[in-house]
Amino acid sequence: HEELYRLREENAKLRSQVMELQVTLATGVLTELSRLREENDELRSKGAAVAENIVGKGWKGPAALLQAPYDLFVVFSIKAAEIMAYYGFSYIYVSYVSDEYGMSDTEAGNLYAAYGFACTGFGLVFRFVI
Repeated sequence: HEELYRLREENAKLRSQVMELQVTLATGVLTELSRLREENDELRSKGAAVAENIVGKGWKGPAALLQAPYDLFVVFSIKAAEIMAYYGFSYIYVSYVSDEYGMSDTEAGNLYAAYGFACTGFGLVFRFVI
């Protein structure tokens, strides 16, 4: 009986220690969580201040792009060049094909329509790759 009594006391002590460790752990986790929330709020306010500093200088609308990173300028420039090339090509295509290959305007227009349809179909089929 003495051994059983000693084991029960030891078990009670161990349970008490486990409970203390659980409380300490929970308190530490809650403290860390609170610290991280405060840090997150601080970073958000700094980000808002930076955004306000960039946008708040009076740069509104398209002029705000002057404050954008250089890479964005490169992407917009490439897109503008692509659009000008496509529409420039489409503007002269029918007359070029008519003059160079002796096609009628209707035949050249149908060829251009087939080209436009092929571009659209290619874009739809391979949109996931692009």
